Amino acid sequence: MENNEIPAVDTPAVEAPAHSPETTALMEAKGWKTNDDVANAYTDLEKMARGDQNTILRIPADDDVDGWSGVYQKLGRPETAEGYKFENKTGIELDKDSITAFNKVALEGNFTQKQYEIGLAAHLDVFKQFEAEGIQTQKDSDAAYEAELKTCDDALTEKWGEDRQDKTVKALELAKELKIFDLIEKKNLGSDPEIVEMLYSLYEMKDNDGLKGSLEQNKQTKDAELAEIVASPEFVNNMLPGHKETHARFLKLMGISG
Repeated sequence: MENNEIPAVDTPAVEAPAHSPETTALMEAKGWKTNDDVANAYTDLEKMARGDQNTILRIPADDDVDGWSGVYQKLGRPETAEGYKFENKTGIELDKDSITAFNKVALEGNFTQKQYEIGLAAHLDVFKQFEAEGIQTQKDSDAAYEAELKTCDDALTEKWGEDRQDKTVKALELAKELKIFDLIEKKNLGSDPEIVEMLYSLYEMKDNDGLKGSLEQNKQTKDAELAEIVASPEFVNNMLPGHKETHARFLKLMGISG
């Protein structure tokens, strides 16, 4: 019986095609040993590209406004300023206009929702701190003023005894009559016992002929000077030398300018 087996033939090995230096360098950098490694990597890339497009972030050109808007939206920025949400737990009441303004700035700055929450919370924390400091400062100021009043009351009580309240009221009434009460309040002099004592001394002198006469004389002098100024040619005619000075004297006597 004849042997029909085909004798084995030695097949020469096929060498892999040579790669360019650039490809060889890339394969070495990626750790790819064979062409199969390269093919598998490309297959994985295609799978990713065919996946959820929302998970793929493509960088647009610098001048592509719409493209960048899409990027920021994918990162978490709302489409409109009204899309920002904030749960206020600070206890600070927020007015609608302030929130609208902040939302607009956040959108222009492409804040994500998370960045918006952090930024607004930090802003409110600073505001709350300033508010607390302002309240404490006012409390300290009120306490200091109350202490000054008590010091004044104690000093006047020691001097006037039970008449302190009555004499203090009369002193302040005179201040109003002399039109200096507002100045005393502005300069916080009402808590100065020496000022109150001085005003009361003047109050006691109010019915004194000397003081009354002095006040009346001053009024008559002022009225006479005003009448003289108004009748003068320099006051009436602004073309005459001295008109400016005469007018200034008039205004000063009328209490319109210093």
